[in-house]
This record gives sequence, structure tokens and C-alpha cells, in this order.
Amino acid sequence: MSSEQYPPQPEAPQQAAIPQASETTEIIVRRVNFDFPPQTSLYAIPKLPRLSLYIAAFSLTMPYLEPYLIRMMLKARNTISDEQLLADMKQFSQQEGNHFRNHARINKIIRSKFDKKTSAELLQIENELKAEYESFLAQKPLAFNLAYAEGFEAMTCAAAMGSANRNVSKGLSSGWDKLIEWHSLEEIEHRTVAYDVYQKLVGSYFYRLKQGLSAQIHYLKYVHKFYAVMLKAQGRRVVPYISMFILGGGYRYLNTLMPWYNPANYKITAAIKRRKEKYSSFAPDHESP
Repeated sequence: MSSEQYPPQPEAPQQAAIPQASETTEIIVRRVNFDFPPQTSLYAIPKLPRLSLYIAAFSLTMPYLEPYLIRMMLKARNTISDEQLLADMKQFSQQEGNHFRNHARINKIIRSKFDKKTSAELLQIENELKAEYESFLAQKPLAFNLAYAEGFEAMTCAAAMGSANRNVSKGLSSGWDKLIEWHSLEEIEHRTVAYDVYQKLVGSYFYRLKQGLSAQIHYLKYVHKFYAVMLKAQGRRVVPYISMFILGGGYRYLNTLMPWYNPANYKITAAIKRRKEKYSSFAPDHESP
């Protein structure tokens, strides 16, 4: 990643107006604690082993990427006065906390499916990624970290929206089915938060575009590192590919690169509402719409 610094920020950043959303959805914090028994398959989609390894690689990043996002939000809170946005940031962080804890559990199973040498290689990459995120928080300006978060969230939400009207659990193996369906739902629910915080504290389209793309490249390089190690361990060739996030997002991903992009404008379909209802039991004291 470039070490270029964004123009120095004032001590009390001026909070820009957030473009009005055409449609939003409630952020619900669910108490999710999925059970992943040892026999859980390495392959999320047994019929597509390569794609399954890519999904496993994505999972391996979660215990490092998501705590980074949470800590970044904590830093940003000190410069925000908008009470609704502060509440959204808190719920965003709580959802992300549930995500990485569940992924950490299935990641133990992923590593157990390989020999000690491969498992050690995966852990080494995990430690490298953890160190990189720690250095970003310690050494990079807040604007850089906000743009990184927004770039990641834009990419993954576009992919989640791409599958929003499909039964994403169909064809998935036990354990992976609920994890992926639930995680993608919450990516859609909290899709506006990183964008809104970025708009409040930075607001520059060109910086968002430049650093957001750089963030996506950085993140996807680590996904590929995990993916390549697992492919090689199975004797499979490592070949060039287009990220499933970009393919899955399609035109929605391209839209994230435009000046008019606002994730609040995604239409919340009946299929998404049904998925919210399906997982309502994980949110005690919450009345389903």
C-alpha cells in the first residue's frame, strides 16, 4: 500500500452532509453462535471445490479484517456528533464482532483439514495480515482507514446484493449455509455505515476512489495468498482469476466506483426481508417487521 498521506486533517473535522438515502434497512444485532462440528466440510460448495477454497480463504481473513474495522470505528467516534450515526456505528461494530467470532470457529476446522506444514503457512499469513492492520491503525491517518473500510464494505455489499434474490444457502454444505446466508444479510443491513462515516469526515470522491481501490487490492491479495496455499496443498494449479466479490457484484460493483454511488440506494427486496425474518430468532427482544 502507498504510504502517501491524505492532506492533513483539521483537529475538529467539518462534518459534511450525508447524501439523502432513498431506502435504508434496520441494523439488527443478532446473538449468533453457530456450531461447527469437526466433520464440517472444508468445502462450502462441494460441487465447486476451487470456489469453496476461495470462500475458505475469505473466512480466514475475517478475524483480522473485522477487528480492524471495529477499532477504526472506535477512533472515528471521537470526531462525530451525529447521534444516529454513532448508534449505527455501534451496531455495525457489534455485528462485525459476531461475524469474526463465528468465522474464527470455522477457521479452526479449515486449518485442521490440512497437514501441519500447510496449517503453519496459513497461520503465518494470518499473523502478517494482523500486523498490517495494526500498522494501519497506528501509522496511517484516519482518512486512510475510513477509505479502506468504505472500499471493503462497498465491494462485499455489492456481492451480497448480487445474491440477495437467490437462496444463497442452496447447494451449500451444513454449517457454511447458515454462516454465509446470515453474514451476507448483515453486510446488506450495515452497508451505509462505513460510507456515511467517510462522507462525514472526509467526503472526497477522488480519495475514496483511489484509496478504496487500493484497499480492495490489498485485501484481495491476502485472500489470494490463503487461496494459493490451500490449492498447492491439494496439488491444484494456481491460475489467474477474477475475485468472486467483483464477479458477484457485477454492475453493482462498477456502480460503487461512480461519484453518485450511495449504498443506501440499494432496493431492499422481499427476499431480503424474508431472510431478516428467518434470522429474527437470533435477536432477542426484537420484534420482526
